[in-house]
Amino acid sequence: MFSQNERLRGFNNTIELVLVGWLCLGLFLILSSMVWSLTGSAYITRIHLGWVLPSVLIGVWGWRYFLDFWISNWPLMLFFISLIVASAFLTENNEGVTRDLKAVCILVFGMPAMVRVIAVRNFLLFDVVLLFSGIIVCGYVLVELYDVYTLHKGRAVGRFEVFPQLNNPLYMAQYVGALAVLFLGAASRIFKNNGQLWPAFLVMFCILALAASKTESRSWLVAMALVFIVAIYSTKRFGLMAVGLTLAVALGWLFKDQIFTRGISMSYRDQIWMEGIRQGIDMPLGQGSGASLRVLKWHEPHNIFLTMWLMYGLVPMALFVFAVLMLINQARVAAPKEYVAWLLPLAFGIGMLFFEGANVIHRPNESWLLIWVPICFLLAARTYGDASNDSKIEKGKS
Repeated sequence: MFSQNERLRGFNNTIELVLVGWLCLGLFLILSSMVWSLTGSAYITRIHLGWVLPSVLIGVWGWRYFLDFWISNWPLMLFFISLIVASAFLTENNEGVTRDLKAVCILVFGMPAMVRVIAVRNFLLFDVVLLFSGIIVCGYVLVELYDVYTLHKGRAVGRFEVFPQLNNPLYMAQYVGALAVLFLGAASRIFKNNGQLWPAFLVMFCILALAASKTESRSWLVAMALVFIVAIYSTKRFGLMAVGLTLAVALGWLFKDQIFTRGISMSYRDQIWMEGIRQGIDMPLGQGSGASLRVLKWHEPHNIFLTMWLMYGLVPMALFVFAVLMLINQARVAAPKEYVAWLLPLAFGIGMLFFEGANVIHRPNESWLLIWVPICFLLAARTYGDASNDSKIEKGKS
């Protein structure tokens, strides 16, 4: 009997290791394959095979973990349920309900799996996958930057957009900007843990930050400013905060012509937002994700919260805000020293999508790196904090 139990335990461990390794491959594809996928269908197929399939398998295999995960994170699950109900029954146009249901299922299975990978040994496994992804992405970006600086004298022609899946400079800024912040966070973690690879992550951050600046996206500048403010705040040293903010303002003013190559303006954002709010008040239950939004002459309100309101209604949008705030507070309680640093990816994502907007309930794309991966960071931060507290209790007992 004992030997049978041992064999069964060994078999279970082997299956779990295979699934986690499979998830690491999928995470690598999420982070890197957008630069080397030639078509959108090829990219989605890789994500489905590399990430979605093992996520479903690990959800079924470890159903207790899956169930406990969503019970403990009920505000986020409540948001997903409200979104599907709104999409199917309440919005004016319900043609997008099938797509929404598919996207929500991917997130419901994929988020616990991602948290499982991120939380392994305080982000160690995630940082290894991030390193290999960074080598691939930075290699592609460096080739294009070489072309920009040698053939076009430092100015990107038509704004920096080089990859088939990132054929819009705003998408490019979102993707490389999000990865750059992940590299910055990894460099900070490794440096604090006395690791030796933090300079490599710092170099990759600089490469992608340079590429993002060449897109001439002002939203990226706002998002990076928000990341800088959150990072300075995390030190809890108010003298350093004052010096850092003063230095940032001074540098921004000194190099304003290089930074704001497209000028300083809201690009009609204020008018778009006011019109979006007016439409939201007229149809508080939403127009439906299958509807063609028309905000003045644009097809979206250029704000993540307004987009959610216009598509799915005021209730899902409010529940999304509530769920994110709850996660931030839970991470703060569970890991008070680390949570602010783990908040940086979400700060960048909100900073970008506050001015650009996107339907985050969508098939995998660059928006995932701005919202869902950062939310998984907060979920992992809470998991890490709970594990640290358990270890402290065990030491106290011994």
